[in-house]
Amino acid sequence: MDIIGSGPRIFLFVIAPTLVVLMACNSESQAISEDVYYLSDSELTEALESGGEGELEFLEDGELSFAEYQNAFLQFQHCVETGGGEFVPRPTLTARREYTWDIIITGAVPPTIVKTCRERYFTSTQHLWSRFVAPSQEDLELARSYLRQCLTEAGEITETESSWDRLVSNPSDQFLDCVEAMQEEFGLPGFVG
Repeated sequence: MDIIGSGPRIFLFVIAPTLVVLMACNSESQAISEDVYYLSDSELTEALESGGEGELEFLEDGELSFAEYQNAFLQFQHCVETGGGEFVPRPTLTARREYTWDIIITGAVPPTIVKTCRERYFTSTQHLWSRFVAPSQEDLELARSYLRQCLTEAGEITETESSWDRLVSNPSDQFLDCVEAMQEEFGLPGFVG
């Protein structure tokens, strides 16, 4: 059984052999309204050159709305499920309006189905949307402050400790509770400060 995780958490797990890939997005964007991301000329050129056939129709106008992002994700999901993959648990939408998911591939289903579907329907859209909804440095600092306060109140760190790295390698239940609360509050799945 292969388990493939993705979304803004952006990590890929393949159980045998183990492969872990982490990706990060640059938050530089040509800004925006609440609902539409206006692509820069270079982003548009890149999207049109690398976008899959299922993405090009709505990327060619140089705008990406949440509805288009969601449509691209749903096409990707349908493609994977039609190919025999299963999203377990169901995909969730973060507070930043970005999908997270895990996919289970079993039996005779080719593991390439996820790559094929993603390239056809979602890769460029996901990349652009992640840039659009990426947290600002200020948001990250607020999240770190929130986590620091929670860990201090839980007795996991002292007020003078500058890092909680020791807790990451050997996490307590209180640490995990604080991290989960921070991730939920700030829409930052996978972020531990």
